[in-house]
Amino acid sequence: MDAEELVTRPKPTWYNNYYFRSKLEAKWAVFFDLMKIKWNYEPEQFTCKDGSQYTPDFFLPDAILREGLEIIEPGDFDGVGATYKKRGPGVYFEIKPFSYITDHLYEERILSSMKMPLILFVGDPLEAVVNIHLWNGENKNIQLQPWWDNYMVFMYCKDCNTIKVDFDEGNYYYCPKCNAPIDWKNHAISHAAEVARNFRFQFYDPRNK
Repeated sequence: MDAEELVTRPKPTWYNNYYFRSKLEAKWAVFFDLMKIKWNYEPEQFTCKDGSQYTPDFFLPDAILREGLEIIEPGDFDGVGATYKKRGPGVYFEIKPFSYITDHLYEERILSSMKMPLILFVGDPLEAVVNIHLWNGENKNIQLQPWWDNYMVFMYCKDCNTIKVDFDEGNYYYCPKCNAPIDWKNHAISHAAEVARNFRFQFYDPRNK
């Protein structure tokens, strides 16, 4: 194993009685805990269309994707005539490092494995949630299942503690439960993301050496 591989290889990390495959995933667990968001790590395995297996990194049982609606029929190009059905809470998260380059074959493979909402977030919590417009103006977060959009953001309603994942556009800056105005530019989110990014795991658990 050469020096470059040692630097880039994910480092298994202990946190909150879980053995995460990488420190990046553990940082997201810290972020979720600070935001008091329920999470499950690698909750279940799904079978892809090609027969391979896929295990999402996280499942957030209380998070809501968009308005909690799912398209049944897309309608015309502008969405006119589209029909929807109500979707309950629960969002799967796939986490990739900020160096991730869009891999359409990989994304098509994993989205073929499941029908539940699946979001791909790129970077640590500070990169993917707070500083999403500082990295060459690019937001790399993608809604994979059901396929819909890129430029996804993580929103938090301080009035009712609802977590919502939605497209970054002003028309969607509201809580699907209480209709309070929300967006991703929130002090609680910013603070949790910064603490998670700089969390010292070696002081939290002696197994992190």
